[in-house]
Amino acid sequence: MEIEPGIFARIEIEGAATITLKAGDMASLPAGARTSWHLTTPFLEFWVLQR
Repeated sequence: MEIEPGIFARIEIEGAATITLKAGDMASLPAGARTSWHLTTPFLEFWVLQR
């Protein structure tokens, strides 16, 4: 699946809005979210988990 130019990731969240990420963007996902990720390469992830 092709993602539009300038978009590096599209995160589809079940029951919620789809998130699109560009270079330098951050996103927050709700606990337990069921997601489907569509990525271009290269893509770098940095995760912070909070309880």
